[in-house]
Amino acid sequence: MYKSYQPFNPIANHLQQKWQSRRYSNHLDKVQFAHPVVDTRRRRKSANSQCKMKRLGQIGNKRTLLFKFFCILSMNTRKRKQDLMVISEENQAMYQRILSRKSVYCREHFLGDWMKTKILRQHLSRYPREQATKQVRPHYHHV
Repeated sequence: MYKSYQPFNPIANHLQQKWQSRRYSNHLDKVQFAHPVVDTRRRRKSANSQCKMKRLGQIGNKRTLLFKFFCILSMNTRKRKQDLMVISEENQAMYQRILSRKSVYCREHFLGDWMKTKILRQHLSRYPREQATKQVRPHYHHV
């Protein structure tokens, strides 16, 4: 099994050689039956987590099956896609009409109206305010 044992110190007598060989055989026995101190095995999962993983796998399988059946059994998909294309084309046409339409609101028109309003205010402010106060009815005090 191993090469012959070579002791560090030279052996002087037969008794010392016996002791040395016995110590060496004990050492070999210890080495042969030694176990690793660090546990390198993978950790055992709890039964709960294993059931959970199994359940998640089943749910995933069911989802894929449902999707396949949906694709196979779905009806009128071609017609729905065509309707969707028609609606999107109509929306694009409406959008283009809205963009091409000119605005009804014109800044020059608003400025012209504002100038007329300013002129009217100036004409109204030419008259004295005393005449406006004379035309107001007198107030009667109640006792």
